[in-house]
Amino acid sequence: MEEPFIKSLFSKRVIDLDGQQLVELIRYAIREEQPEEERQHDTASGVAKLAEALDCSQSQIYMLMRQHILDDAVVSRIGRRTVFDVNIARKAAQKYMNETTPKERYSSWKKYQ
Repeated sequence: MEEPFIKSLFSKRVIDLDGQQLVELIRYAIREEQPEEERQHDTASGVAKLAEALDCSQSQIYMLMRQHILDDAVVSRIGRRTVFDVNIARKAAQKYMNETTPKERYSSWKKYQ
């Protein structure tokens, strides 16, 4: 539903609302209460899916994992399969890229080879 329609329902009494209007008003209220991160909970099961979601290579994901940059993004780890929260991983990777210079990134990657 459109935002002006929802805003117009605020001025009506609850007893004057029909069923559809009441449902739309409740959905709007629930959606407004949830933080943005809870509304969009994307997960990627495996390094390949995370690399695809972040639009980078798998080797970059492995580099970030070895440096413990993506530790907060891990939702579960069963055997070799790791499930990542894409939003948290994206924020952590962007923070790492903004705080380090290319020379620092390359030198830290080089010692793991």
